[in-house]
Amino acid sequence: MAEKVLIVNADDFGLHPAINDGIISSFEDGIVSDMSVVACGSAFEDAVSKLLLIGKRSVGVHLTLVGERPLSSPDDIPTIVDKESGRFFAGYGSFLLRYFSGVIDVEDVRRELLLQIERVEDAGLEVTHLDTHQHLHLLPRIAEIVVSLALEHRVRYVRVPLPEEDLPLNLRGVLFRLSRPFGRRLMRKLREANVCFADHFYGVVCGGKLDKGSLLSLLRSLPEGTSELMCHPGFKRDGVEELYPWGYMWETEVEALTDVGVKEYIAQEGIKLSDVESAVNC
Repeated sequence: MAEKVLIVNADDFGLHPAINDGIISSFEDGIVSDMSVVACGSAFEDAVSKLLLIGKRSVGVHLTLVGERPLSSPDDIPTIVDKESGRFFAGYGSFLLRYFSGVIDVEDVRRELLLQIERVEDAGLEVTHLDTHQHLHLLPRIAEIVVSLALEHRVRYVRVPLPEEDLPLNLRGVLFRLSRPFGRRLMRKLREANVCFADHFYGVVCGGKLDKGSLLSLLRSLPEGTSELMCHPGFKRDGVEELYPWGYMWETEVEALTDVGVKEYIAQEGIKLSDVESAVNC
């Protein structure tokens, strides 16, 4: 019987100290096996110091083009920032409108994403994987940039957010159904470049709301091969809910990811928890 390998990857590391603490807690005391850092996040330095404190020197980059303040000067990337605030546009909706209307200059995207990767490398960390905030690298022109940056920086794994869960009939579910051709295209590009991705991807349906029940249900149906589970642990303190009013159940995720019963089930079923670096075998 083939092995079941599970990468439990925590997104949004570096956005806020309360999120950083939830991720570190879920890594040290739970089943989180890797994480992706927001290089332009206001708590990036805090995230790096916490990583080094626990002796982890590899991390993914959660490439970000919405919601935050860019590393680039706004004058250098005018098509992807709001002219008045100098920040990225608020969310994927604004980005998609500008992308499909042809307003976005992909060189602006490349310039900013390169700085984000370089900032993580300059912090003394090894970049082992790439993914994007709100999955914007599903878009073909953004995908091409991410794949090329992976090759340039010898990053051997890129997330393919093509969920295998039953998608709900809401906006999120509809958007992911529509994005499936883009996901398959991204897979082809990664194969051509000899860049790895997981056999299976989970975490969209319960994104920001992963609880013990949904986690155990996922584990019981986990297929053979390598699976990536995206998660969002954190703690509700220090104004995190006001800054990020997404309705995320950060602490519920911490509880699920550190639950004794969950850890016992994984051990009992012989599921191998792995960071991205160890799981990569292409």
